[in-house]
Amino acid sequence: MSLLKVNKVSPQSGTDFTLGDSGDTFTVPSGATLTVAGTFTQTGAQTFDGGVDIDNFNINGSEIDLSSGDLTVDVAGDIILDADGGEILFHDATTAMGHISMASSNITLKSLVSDKDIIFQGNDGGAAITALTLDMSGAGAATFNSTVTTTGLVLGSTAVTSTAAELNILDGVTATAAEINLIDGGTSRGTTAIADGDGVLINDAGTMRQTTVETLKTYIGGAQGITSTDQYRLTADLTNPGTADITANLERVDDATFGRIGTGMSVTDGIYTFPSTGIWRVQAIIHFYIPSGNDGAAVVNTMVSSNAGTAYDGVASAIAGSTAGGQLYNTHSSECFIDVTNTSNYRVKFRTDSMAATKAVGSTNENQTSFSFMRLGDT
Repeated sequence: MSLLKVNKVSPQSGTDFTLGDSGDTFTVPSGATLTVAGTFTQTGAQTFDGGVDIDNFNINGSEIDLSSGDLTVDVAGDIILDADGGEILFHDATTAMGHISMASSNITLKSLVSDKDIIFQGNDGGAAITALTLDMSGAGAATFNSTVTTTGLVLGSTAVTSTAAELNILDGVTATAAEINLIDGGTSRGTTAIADGDGVLINDAGTMRQTTVETLKTYIGGAQGITSTDQYRLTADLTNPGTADITANLERVDDATFGRIGTGMSVTDGIYTFPSTGIWRVQAIIHFYIPSGNDGAAVVNTMVSSNAGTAYDGVASAIAGSTAGGQLYNTHSSECFIDVTNTSNYRVKFRTDSMAATKAVGSTNENQTSFSFMRLGDT
């Protein structure tokens, strides 16, 4: 091979110039510069050992560097990333941030920085929104910015068949798993005391509602009937009353051990009115005294009105009788059941009859002559 040294070649403009023959090698020695001011066209493969600088690019070995600015890859077709190693890595100033793995033909997107999230964002009508956040510090907990629409959902190995409306019911539920388990037949029970104001869960024709224990107590009491009781007594002897209504010397029993249910009866001038409708049991217990040497009968009648006091009907009697002889102390009682359908119309009073030279014994300290009222059930 010959050596040719040429200081300058200046072909005429517009003519072709061929340098060397096939198989020749031309070398630009170290320190020298080959400058092409026009267009350099080559048809064979070129070998550049030691790197190539193109504008701000440097291509050397397995690395392409851009010294400044952004990089735009603009192709007429598709962009294909073919990594035989099965991974595409993402670095920021040499710090590994994430990668896409294609191991075993699976696509795995991974965040490499500890506790840093994977965030999906988008443009909603011109506004930037975060659609989904996967919290890597929370074991990958997913937080969706809005609703999730699905045509099929599987939890564990069980397919969820609930409708969207049914799942929306859970929106806002703050119950704990333990609380839900109690509804689902949980058997764990404590000894928490029940007090007024506590809530009770009730199935109201398919709708679960909460009510108070007071409401439940009233309902159960109504079903059993005993929702109201009361008792009055005669506080002083009623002597020789003849035939007359018992209108005076009446008091509600006030002993220390006395108790009643509900608001009880109201009494004005010996006329008793009912606090509620229902089937009421009315009992009169009369302690009679008939002096010695007197014949006859002593009677106390229970009188009921269903027309606001316009007329009364005698429905029960307590009777004591005596013939000439020693004095008589005796206690008799009567009772009746009244179907009170209207609290404005129904009234009760007690009337003595044929009680000349006799008396009904009364006391403010204990029940001698008394009148009891008890609601037994609904009308």
